[in-house]
Amino acid sequence: MASGVADERLIKTKRKLEAPFKYYYSIEEVKYKTGRYAGRSNWHFHMFLTGGLPREAYEDCWPKGVRVNADRFQPERFGPEAAARYFTKDAQGRRRIKHSRNLEKPVIKTKDASFSRRGVELLAKRRADDAAYWERRYKGFKFVRTFARYNEYNGHWYLSVIMYRSDQAVLPEWKVGDWLTE
Repeated sequence: MASGVADERLIKTKRKLEAPFKYYYSIEEVKYKTGRYAGRSNWHFHMFLTGGLPREAYEDCWPKGVRVNADRFQPERFGPEAAARYFTKDAQGRRRIKHSRNLEKPVIKTKDASFSRRGVELLAKRRADDAAYWERRYKGFKFVRTFARYNEYNGHWYLSVIMYRSDQAVLPEWKVGDWLTE
C-alpha cells in the first residue's frame, strides 16, 4: 500500500515538472525611515508561478533574507482584484514587473466606445450598481462593484466597473482588508 501512495506522489510530481513553467513577478523596495534599520532598503518579490517545482523547494532555494514565505494563491479569499492590487502596489516603473514569454495575453473585447458623454452620466446616476445590467451587457462576466466619479474640473463623469470572467453562478464572498487600499 505504501508503494502505491509513493507512486501516486511521483506521478503527480512528474506531471508538475512536465507542465509549462510560467511566471509573473514584481519587485518592491521598502525603505526604513526610522528605527535600527533607518536608511536601509528591504526588497520584496511578489510572484505567481505555475509548473515546475513545489513551493517548499523554492523556499529552500532562497537562503538570503530574514523571512522566506511562499503562500498558495487563494482567489476565493480576497478575489482577483485584491491580488492584482497587492502585486502591483509599488511597482515604480516597468522594469520591476516581468513575466515569462510563454504567457498568453488576454483578448479583451469591449464596447466602451459606444457610450456617449450623456450615456456615461446616465449610467453613473441610474445604473452604476445594477449587476443584472452589466452582466447582460458583458456576457460571461460577473459583476463585483462600480465606482462612479464626477470630475468638476472638466465636467465629465467617470465610471469604473469591476468584473471578471467566471462560469460560477455565485461568487465567493471576498473580504478585502485595509491593506488593499494603502
